Amino acid sequence: KMKFKHFLYLMPGALLVLFFMFGCSTTPIYEVDNDNFALINNEAWLYNSEVETSGEELDTSGSKAWGSFDISFNKSIFIMYKVAHIKSPTVDGNTLQATDVAIAGDGNLSYAYVTYAMAGDDFYGCTDILQLKKGYFPKIKSRLITKTEDINSVTYDSISNKLFLGLHVDPDAYGLDTSSGYHGAYLRSIELTSSKKVKVSDDNIVTQGVELQSYAANDAAILNDQVLVPVGAIGGGVERRDTDDISVNDGFISGINDTRAVATYDSDNDGSPDGFLVYQGPDQGWDDTNGEYIHSDPKLIKYDTNGNELAAFTFPSSITQDESKSTIEVHGNVAFVAASDGGVYAIDIDNMGSPEAELFNIPNPDPSLFGLTSDKVTANAVTVSTLEGSSDKSVIFIANGEYGVRAFELDFDIDGTTDVAAALASYDPSANELGYVHLGTGNSANSVLYRNGYLFVGTGRDGLNVFYVVDISFGIKPHWAKPSFK
Repeated sequence: KMKFKHFLYLMPGALLVLFFMFGCSTTPIYEVDNDNFALINNEAWLYNSEVETSGEELDTSGSKAWGSFDISFNKSIFIMYKVAHIKSPTVDGNTLQATDVAIAGDGNLSYAYVTYAMAGDDFYGCTDILQLKKGYFPKIKSRLITKTEDINSVTYDSISNKLFLGLHVDPDAYGLDTSSGYHGAYLRSIELTSSKKVKVSDDNIVTQGVELQSYAANDAAILNDQVLVPVGAIGGGVERRDTDDISVNDGFISGINDTRAVATYDSDNDGSPDGFLVYQGPDQGWDDTNGEYIHSDPKLIKYDTNGNELAAFTFPSSITQDESKSTIEVHGNVAFVAASDGGVYAIDIDNMGSPEAELFNIPNPDPSLFGLTSDKVTANAVTVSTLEGSSDKSVIFIANGEYGVRAFELDFDIDGTTDVAAALASYDPSANELGYVHLGTGNSANSVLYRNGYLFVGTGRDGLNVFYVVDISFGIKPHWAKPSFK
């Protein structure tokens, strides 16, 4: 099983207010608590209970054990600070695992949206909304716990001010008609207030949910007034739903089994999306006769804004891992794809119909360094951005499971470059590997995102680690203060 009624409604259930001791006063914790959701909008309680602050500088000048971290860099181009650690949410005694991170805003004020899911057969999820204000430790604006839904992904739409969550639910518990292809994939929109808290009306969160084709919603992206959701595995494809009302189906692109990730692209950098990309994994279903999965070569498929297929790039047949996490991050005319056991690829979007579209591949690391097996060090996510404080360096960060996070140097400003494919034409990853941060034995780096100097690493058992990464020539040592609460 993949882990990774239909119009606008307010979830039923009476408001249950619990009281906990906080400082010298009793403070309500749950603003909403019913059979489906638990919502905490109390910023002070969340900060004091769930955020562990640090601000400590980490030594990136060589190999060094740093608490539970094992840091090894062969070249120092940046300074890294451990800003804070966000504890993993627990539901009914179960510790959730981080699955995705999205961010919106700039270096002065931005918001990170972090999702969690429950490994195994139980269905629990969580979404944290973090505020990142320059000079302050991060605080959690809202924590929304879903008691019947795994959350695989999150994306934020600034126009509608909504979060869109890609979910996996129990089809029997939700009464889904599996004969019609609804096997547990689900999409939920969450409305936010102007201060980026989860909106509540009549003691219930303001939300909308709709079942989707196939087994799990694995990712989401915003394309104009649509939210694009890849659903997999068998009977999979891309659902296109209206951001104002997700019950409005703008067309299902079928016939893409094992869809894992989606991203829009703007290859001419004119500020308007030219279309979207879909990563299709190798899983084509279970063969009852031979008792094994059927595989085909994975693909990156290019569509225009209307959903018409334009081109496809076929990855090597050596990528065979089933039901694994993958991501796409686009910069100009290049797509960076975390392709599980295939490592990370950089693909020229404008040349996808040709084998020359592959600009480079970064294989997964040797697992023996930490006594691991190859299935524990797959490429779960990749992120790329200009190094904060630099005008001529960028960094690729890769979430490589239990190996940790690896870093690679780029010798140009990727966020200010128009033709990224040309800048990467002769790039050699092996000559530009900087090193790694190992997060501790058994702790997997599941998601990674680098924006505005902040590096977010979502883990398998240790919640979210927030780092601040700046150019080594950055002249001002940052400091953080305690945020204010509302």
